[in-house]
Amino acid sequence: MSTIFSWLQRNYYEILKILLFIFAIAIVVWISPKESIFRYEFQLGKPWGHEDLIAPFDFSIIKTENQLTEERKQVLRNFVPYFEYFEDVTLTGEVNLEQVFSERWLIRFGSLRQEDSLAYVSFLKDIYNSTSKKGIYRYNEILEGRTSSSPLKVIRGNEVKEMTLGQLHTIRSANEYATSRIIGYPVEDSIFLRNIIATVLTQNIFYEENISRAEINEIQNQILPISGLIQKGEIVVSKGEVVTQEKYQILISIKKESEQELGDSESRQVIISGMILLITLLFVIEFLFMSLFKREFFEPLKNVVLILLTQVLLIVVTHFIFENYPLWTYMVPFAILPIIIVAFTDAGIAIIVHLITVMLLGFYAPNSFTFFYTQFAAGLIAVFSVGRLSKRADLFRASLFVFVTYMAVYVSMLLVQEGSLESFSTTMATYLAGSSILLLLGFPIIFIYEK
Repeated sequence: MSTIFSWLQRNYYEILKILLFIFAIAIVVWISPKESIFRYEFQLGKPWGHEDLIAPFDFSIIKTENQLTEERKQVLRNFVPYFEYFEDVTLTGEVNLEQVFSERWLIRFGSLRQEDSLAYVSFLKDIYNSTSKKGIYRYNEILEGRTSSSPLKVIRGNEVKEMTLGQLHTIRSANEYATSRIIGYPVEDSIFLRNIIATVLTQNIFYEENISRAEINEIQNQILPISGLIQKGEIVVSKGEVVTQEKYQILISIKKESEQELGDSESRQVIISGMILLITLLFVIEFLFMSLFKREFFEPLKNVVLILLTQVLLIVVTHFIFENYPLWTYMVPFAILPIIIVAFTDAGIAIIVHLITVMLLGFYAPNSFTFFYTQFAAGLIAVFSVGRLSKRADLFRASLFVFVTYMAVYVSMLLVQEGSLESFSTTMATYLAGSSILLLLGFPIIFIYEK
């Protein structure tokens, strides 16, 4: 018994390090998606490097996000919006016309020309009712791109009537109509009457957002997320065939369906076992490398805690991004991991830990090959450019070099996969720039670790 206690006492720190690695493995396994990994690797614009792929089951072809977005836009273009006519606005405007006319006539003519006064107010009421009863609509962004022949539905009381924009007035066209009827009167009276009608004319047809939005949502919900069906036994892609955009979407569809099929079957436990084995193997490699070749840095327990804590935190954050905001994948500053580690240990450990982390994340990253190549290259450049991180300028230099590396890899991938830069995305470049800027967080993080 005393021998066991003596052994435990002598190897206390070694046991604690092993337990830390086991704890790290457990966390990574726990947060990792519990689904199979598609056995084939493929890239858009590259030849299919495997044997002919024959559909093992029926599956639907999933539409791309661009296709779904375009269909939603088409729904908006074809949608007939609802507008509502407000009778109370019209009646209020008519009362206002009488008041404005009386006040201005009294100021201008006093008690003179009473007969003209009665005739003119009756004339203005006729113009007002002609325009207001027809309807004067308020512009809304839903009308952008529509013409006078575009239809819309106008709610009047309990009735809904389909009309065209050209059948309604705008404030401008209502004023033009009023001017055309007034223009034959004496100049002084004509100006007086035009000023009054321009003052009282008001919009009485407004966009009915609640009803319109409900109908738009209902129509958009009817958009199918699939564009076709591949039947069991059909050839999906042949060996050596270039993966076009159409083939790429079919492969994405069978990949998702395959992962779902296996995830719902009894082989789920086998899949999880394989995942545990893969994750454990990578952490064992990391453990052996540090314990055998970097013993001077492996000895202090605080170094092991720092490395595993930073590594696991990055993996947790990245999996959260993968699942909830996949478009932000390249905003994550993956190169910050080797920068932090090299500040406390050395370049060898930083490179190995970064390599293993990127391999762990690459299983589930979108376009795993591109992801691995991009992040591993950026991590190496970060380690080479940061040196021992003795001053702040080192981190700024590393951030710049990492961005240059990102852009070089991104452009080279476009040239290799598509043969041109037509698909160059400023959004992607912005994400890569953001990731490079976020590397500057390395200084406050290192400061916290030192404390």
